Amino acid sequence: MFAFLEFNRTSIRADIQQQNLERLAQSHNAGLAKALWEYDVESIDAILTDLAMNPDFHSASILELDGTPLVERLVDDGTHVARIFQDYPSIEETLSITVNGQDTNVGTLILTFHNANIEQELLSNLKDDAIVVMGLGLVIVIVTVIATREIVGKPLTIVRDSIDQNRRDGISAPIDWSARDEIGDLVLAFNELQREREKATRALRQHHDELETLVAERTKALAESEALLNSAFANMPDGFFMIGEDGRLVKFNQNFFNYLVRLGIPEPLIKQGTELRQIIEAMGDLGLYGDAISAEDYEHRLETYRSDEPAHRQIEGQAGDMFEVRKAPLGGGASVNIMVDLTELRRSQEKIRESEERLLFAMDSVGAQFWINDITAGTIEYNSTTFFDMLGVSENDIPRTFESYQALFHPDDHKHVDIALRAFLQNDSPLFETEYRIRDVNGGWHWILSRGHAIERHKNRHVTKIGGISLNIDDMKRKTALLSSVLGSMNQGLVAFDEDLRLIVRNDRFMEIRDYPSDLVTEGARFEDLMRYDAERYEFGDGDPAEITKKRVALAKRFRPHFFERKRPDGSIIEVSGGPLPSGGFVSTYTDVTERRAAEAKLADAYAVISSSIEYAARIQRSVLPTTSQLDSLLPKSYVIWEPRDVVGGDLYWVRAWGTGTLIALGDCTGHGVPGAFMTLIATSALEQAMKEVTPGRPSLLLQRMHQLVQATIGRFADGVEANDGLEIGLCYIDPSIEVIKFSGARFSLFHIPETAEAIEDIVEIKGDKTGIGYPDLDPFIPFAEETLLYGADDSFHLLTDGIIDQIGGERRRAFGKKRYRAALWDAHQGSITSFPDTLETAFETYRGDESRRDDLSAIGFKP
Repeated sequence: MFAFLEFNRTSIRADIQQQNLERLAQSHNAGLAKALWEYDVESIDAILTDLAMNPDFHSASILELDGTPLVERLVDDGTHVARIFQDYPSIEETLSITVNGQDTNVGTLILTFHNANIEQELLSNLKDDAIVVMGLGLVIVIVTVIATREIVGKPLTIVRDSIDQNRRDGISAPIDWSARDEIGDLVLAFNELQREREKATRALRQHHDELETLVAERTKALAESEALLNSAFANMPDGFFMIGEDGRLVKFNQNFFNYLVRLGIPEPLIKQGTELRQIIEAMGDLGLYGDAISAEDYEHRLETYRSDEPAHRQIEGQAGDMFEVRKAPLGGGASVNIMVDLTELRRSQEKIRESEERLLFAMDSVGAQFWINDITAGTIEYNSTTFFDMLGVSENDIPRTFESYQALFHPDDHKHVDIALRAFLQNDSPLFETEYRIRDVNGGWHWILSRGHAIERHKNRHVTKIGGISLNIDDMKRKTALLSSVLGSMNQGLVAFDEDLRLIVRNDRFMEIRDYPSDLVTEGARFEDLMRYDAERYEFGDGDPAEITKKRVALAKRFRPHFFERKRPDGSIIEVSGGPLPSGGFVSTYTDVTERRAAEAKLADAYAVISSSIEYAARIQRSVLPTTSQLDSLLPKSYVIWEPRDVVGGDLYWVRAWGTGTLIALGDCTGHGVPGAFMTLIATSALEQAMKEVTPGRPSLLLQRMHQLVQATIGRFADGVEANDGLEIGLCYIDPSIEVIKFSGARFSLFHIPETAEAIEDIVEIKGDKTGIGYPDLDPFIPFAEETLLYGADDSFHLLTDGIIDQIGGERRRAFGKKRYRAALWDAHQGSITSFPDTLETAFETYRGDESRRDDLSAIGFKP
């Protein structure tokens, strides 16, 4: 009987251990499932480590869906071998996680416990019971022999009555027996059983309470998850709806409701329980599926939703609304669906398409040729119509291959074009740039300057596509030839050296006057070599040639204006004059003044030639400025004042198409006359290059890049040079698409007269930054501010150089100033935009009186 009781109690403990194992597996299900879903092996290992703290823990395994073990943990060292129970108690728990409202299996947890503690307790109890039984047997034998029935019966009756009382009352109260006899030992054994029973009962009750708490927590977490899911559905940016297996609306959010209302579906129809067929038929009645739709069409659309295959379709409303419905099947005809609003995306795509068409039209409308070449395929991917207009052919007359285009090249130009392209593709040159001649339909040759950059590279960094621009430079070539002719016709020797004192240019007259060997005076020749040659033939008198050469080089490196006469060893006298170049270096002229009268005559002739050269230089300077037709095309409501103080000047103005808008610039360079003109050429070249590199629409970035280019062009590299060249400039970008003007200024202001202006005080001055650009001592990456201004139909904007503001005049010989300029603007504002130049110049000249002009006079104004 004791053995039966012990085995029964052991079975109960094994069942409790099994229940604990199941509860333990369930309590860690969520954590292990989440870690397994995220493949967080460290978290899985941490949870298993926590499980291993249980003294009965034997092993745990985490299996992936295909049964592959991911993590295993074994604590039992083999000493806990089952003796009574053949197998370790174990539990296999499926790990699942809720994803998008569905329970998804992610793996399996297998837990095993060893039963060593139960076994040891059972064996111990059986041993005790055996001892008790043996003792009882011995007592019974002795009592049977020496005790009477009354002596034995009474204690047993007491024990039996106590047991019956405990059974009737459902309690586990111990029997009160103080006698230390055999019955007392039996009572002690019984009381021990009672205590073990009470202990087991309390443990079961505790486990029951814990289980109820866990169920309550899981129920609360489930409710919170459901609330969170409902909130997510309600706040998701797209429409959401679920179709049940019966083809009815089960759940949907507000966006789905709003989208159907926008399509014209009656609001009462959009509710839970509505058949999907009713909504599809309502869409058909609204004409959303075309003019006519058959019953088969309706059935086909319903079948798409009932099928267990993913699907998507687009719905276009009559008001231009566009939606896309994407279905994810749940099985049995049920599905989860997302409805995405594509209306704005479609409109954006249409705007992009229109912008691309306008860009292509703009590219074909400008004078430059834009192109894109596919190096890998050997084809011309794009070429603007300007190229074909120049050649007098249509786009279809020339196959878009390299061979077809190269067949039009001048035979003498093939080689250097190939060399330039090869150098670019081999990364020997960051920019593809070359000049060549191309034949038009009439057999005429045109000079072309092409520049390009890599716009696509292979993974190995090899260039696969080049994009760039080509310019017709026939006029530039003619002007260069004319300039060479002018230099050749000069009666003075002319020579120019760069900042490194290397020869840039010289004319034949220079060679005649200086009598140098032709192989000594070549392009790039060193000034030091020429001076040494002169010193060795006593051109500068007696002395050490090396010392004389050193002094002459040091003097030249000062790059200062110079004028002197020198008598040569042969008795002739030459007059040398010159000065520094804006980009560094110097230019000198040589005149033979041996006979004064002849020299004076020659000087007059030379002056005339130089004057004509400067006049021609003025024409060259004007040629880079916008033409009247360009102004009329880009700024029909505008005016320009550009009056250099000398024949050529240091002011510039610029009007060009840039992106989808128009760029207007007005600048004031350091210096006047030829140096100032040189600076304007440098500035316009930098501005043109910067426009190619900077994304259109950001004048502040354009100003910064122009600053860097001018700095790089006029930078000084020789020691002891004192120069501080640069310019002041204002940039306006008109963006007609959003009706704004963006302004950035380097020591420049923009004056704005709103169309609502009622008095001179309404004229607004927008000031730029307080620093110029191009100056060597400035930071190359200095940022510039950018002001964005809305404009009305009759607003006007005005830029001017300080040649107007700083002009001295009046009785007190004071500067013209901004106050008088504002007054002149207000007077001109009463008339048309074309009346501004006359009004401004009249006010300026009246105030200047007999005072000499101090500076170049430039201004530009426009109405967008």
